[in-house]
Amino acid sequence: MENVMTTEPSLSFYKEAAGSSFQVIGTEPPLELELVEVEDKGITSGYEQFTLLFRGPLQPFIPQQTLQLRTQTVDVAIFIVPVAQDAEGTRYEAVFSRLAQD
Repeated sequence: MENVMTTEPSLSFYKEAAGSSFQVIGTEPPLELELVEVEDKGITSGYEQFTLLFRGPLQPFIPQQTLQLRTQTVDVAIFIVPVAQDAEGTRYEAVFSRLAQD
């Protein structure tokens, strides 16, 4: 895959990616999660904090774990936790608290 980002994606990357699909690597059958919401929680004590909300199908259900997610421009490992299920599918959340980039 050409031009794949090798550093941790920025908050602005995720904001721009809202509405996009991320392929989950290593699942059979292939699975995609849609990034449906990015919430910027601001910077506290030098740490940027934000959450990502993904939506996937009802099945297969993914328990909390670190997933390898890929788009055309990024390949990243993200720890996700299932937070809700409804008729539209399962929602998963990822929470970030990391040193703010200068």
